[in-house]
This record gives sequence, structure tokens and C-alpha cells, in this order.
Amino acid sequence: MFEPLKDPAARMKVDALFDALAEATAVEARATVRVELESMRWEALNHAGHPDNVPMLRGFIFGLSAAGTLDREPAQRLNNQLTEAQRAGWM
Repeated sequence: MFEPLKDPAARMKVDALFDALAEATAVEARATVRVELESMRWEALNHAGHPDNVPMLRGFIFGLSAAGTLDREPAQRLNNQLTEAQRAGWM
């Protein structure tokens, strides 16, 4: 069983990552992707270290980019942040 993320600083970083992804998403698509984003945020915060969290979010980011809902530059930046988060152990 995976535990919730307990470190307050790490929780803030996870929230910031998801907030940045929501803000970078095209305005007309935000309502559509919000439900999925909030579901993935909950998973990241409550099942810290689950091996599916990072690949699922990375696929979501690149899916949004492929659909034209997220520009390539923000997608790459968010992917880099996700990689850093995984290396730091809070994602």
C-alpha cells in the first residue's frame, strides 16, 4: 500500500506542478481536462511513489501536446519538472 505524501514542501511542489499544467492548458480545454488533472493530483498526493503516477502524468502531458491543447514548449518544461520531481523523490 502506498502512503500519502507527508512532507509539506513536497505536497506544495506537487500542487504547483498540477497548477502549472492546468494553467498551460488551452483555455477552451481546461474544463474538460480538469477532472482528470484533479484525479491524478489526488493519486500523486495520496499514493506517493506509486510506479504508475509518473508515466501516467507524462503520457497525459504529451497527449495534450499531441492534441494541440498544450503547446510544445510548456509540455517540454512540464516534462522536465516531472523528471526532476521523480529524481527528488516527491513524485
